[in-house]
Amino acid sequence: GLSISPSEMALVGYLGDYIVQGRYPVAKRAQEAQMLLSHGTHRSTRWSEKDEAEYHEFRRRLRAEVIRTAKQQ
Repeated sequence: GLSISPSEMALVGYLGDYIVQGRYPVAKRAQEAQMLLSHGTHRSTRWSEKDEAEYHEFRRRLRAEVIRTAKQQ
């Protein structure tokens, strides 16, 4: 029931890709390590202050939703 904005969905995908990279074989060339986005461009591998702010806001919203849902049960 949690609605996720396109930018939050991209953030979750970005974090998921890094989780996978940490568990499976690493690319041999830097170009192969860059994540390809659905529209064909590569996402930066640098974590920006904007990314950090979006992550904290999403985490705050997600936590609030979990608490709200738990209280309803």
